[in-house]
Amino acid sequence: MSLALLLGVEIDATSLGRKKGRDWELILSGRTKGLPDGAIMTMRFARMENRVRWKDRAILTAPGEGTWVRKVYVERNSFAHTETFHSAAEVSLEFGFFPEDQEMPDLRAKMGLDYRPYQVTKRFRVGRSAEIAAQLHQDYERVLEQTEEAGRILKTVTAEASTEELHQSKKELDKLLRKVREEPTLLAGAAGTLETILMDVYGSIGTLSKSGGGNGEEHGAATTSALTGSSVTVETIPGILDGIREIAARETALILFREAETVRVEASTILASKPDRTTWSRLKPALEKDFNVVRNVWRESKIRIEGMTEYLDRMEAYLLGVIRAMESAAPEPEPPEKASSEELEHRLRNAN
Repeated sequence: MSLALLLGVEIDATSLGRKKGRDWELILSGRTKGLPDGAIMTMRFARMENRVRWKDRAILTAPGEGTWVRKVYVERNSFAHTETFHSAAEVSLEFGFFPEDQEMPDLRAKMGLDYRPYQVTKRFRVGRSAEIAAQLHQDYERVLEQTEEAGRILKTVTAEASTEELHQSKKELDKLLRKVREEPTLLAGAAGTLETILMDVYGSIGTLSKSGGGNGEEHGAATTSALTGSSVTVETIPGILDGIREIAARETALILFREAETVRVEASTILASKPDRTTWSRLKPALEKDFNVVRNVWRESKIRIEGMTEYLDRMEAYLLGVIRAMESAAPEPEPPEKASSEELEHRLRNAN
């Protein structure tokens, strides 16, 4: 019986993210325990994405539906892998070891008797907060433009429109749907909700009526919305588009909040590690840039959510305190109050 059965297989990994051309690289390196040379490890990647629960407009964060798998070999109790991404992201990575995946027959047979399957999931970041915030600003502007375009198209897809008008509207709607569906975005919650209502409208072209006007004989059977569970009507869709704009604003603020929290954690870690002057001089510019871009994107967004500006002010004061403590004999600053941060995140995730 192998040592792995007695002690269990263990897998741990660390990461380094870097920009390479237009892409981002996630460089993984890890250590294993209980696995022989030549053993195959499975890595299942999934982007962390926001999803919207429409009934209460709540924003939830979970691994996305699209996953992909890579396999690496263990050598001397270690492994390494580099994965390329076309945009900044937060990634859920499931590390797995399964005896049946082994390529060498003798190793597979031995492991099938002696080894238990093993899985562990970790999260990694691809890109720094400055890069994510900059991309987020573009994504927010694009969602607002797409909702405006959807509203414009909606005006021409009622059942009273001519056949030629409906044909043109359907082409425009199909083009907009492809944009929303295919363009990568950090605002997956708002974009996914917009895609669903656009599909509702697309399926209603030629039958879309006012809620109080017409009947089934005049307009055909009303389409039930996959988003709301109610009938798709000319009167209800503008309110839904307004709801999507509100969700996009909260989702933008939520991501900026989480990026500011990432800066806080990094600053706290640096302060606790007491790096030498050379290391600190390398870390400080990136830390300052990350926070400054997050704060500036918040200001430029012109979003107004109670408590967000005050939170960023407290974060700025904490970061300045860390810098003073690192560069002088100043006392270490107290981190922002955890309860108030949790309350703000709850407010950002849930509609009032």
